[in-house]
Amino acid sequence: MAEPEVEERVRTVPDTEQNVAICKKFCGTCPSHDQCKADEFLFCSRGNSINSDDITQKGCNCPECEVWINYGLSSMYFCISGAAE
Repeated sequence: MAEPEVEERVRTVPDTEQNVAICKKFCGTCPSHDQCKADEFLFCSRGNSINSDDITQKGCNCPECEVWINYGLSSMYFCISGAAE
């Protein structure tokens, strides 16, 4: 019997230095980001913050971010909900 094919998860948003640099401009000024670790960025690619259970939604800059726009994302608060799918 043949083994079933395993589908690998492909990231919607690549974790690149360029995307991190873009993200820092928006995530760093986000009203909710002050509840994340200072060096956490690109949640739409890397997944939620280690503090995600304690983050209060105080506003989200994702829709203004070039990464969000370039990859056609539609949801927000990736710091809480995790990476874009």
